Amino acid sequence: MRKTGIALLAGLFVLSIAAGGWAAEKSSAKGAPPPSWKTSSLVEKTATVTAVDQATRMVTLKGPEGNSVTFKASDEVRNLPQVKVGDTVKFAYYESLAVRVLGKGEAFPTAGESAAAARAKAGEKPAGVVGTETTVNATITAIDKKAKTATLKGEDGSP
Repeated sequence: MRKTGIALLAGLFVLSIAAGGWAAEKSSAKGAPPPSWKTSSLVEKTATVTAVDQATRMVTLKGPEGNSVTFKASDEVRNLPQVKVGDTVKFAYYESLAVRVLGKGEAFPTAGESAAAARAKAGEKPAGVVGTETTVNATITAIDKKAKTATLKGEDGSP
């Protein structure tokens, strides 16, 4: 069985949080910056191509747990003719989260989303990379130190 490698980098998710209980507690020393943290993990998976319709560009992948997903490969997937039923597709993506508590009086950063992508050259082994970054602003409304959780309220008022 021919192996096809596809690298997929996705899920860069950035979360900015407004000033709240942590800022007051952690920055008690004058001039100390508000707390912040970030974490990232690489998720690597494989799937088997169970169907590919070159005319409609519909592809079905079956994961190792038996779950299947069918999607339409866009025209940007220029090496789709090389993909065959039975191919093993490898993909990897990063899941990242960054949190920053704003200092007293500091304005919210602009909320939004940005993305970037690249793909293999025509005739190369099918591959691609995609990245997205989402910035969300929220206010901490409650902190449960024992459970190490925080309750947030979005800019639109939603929990």
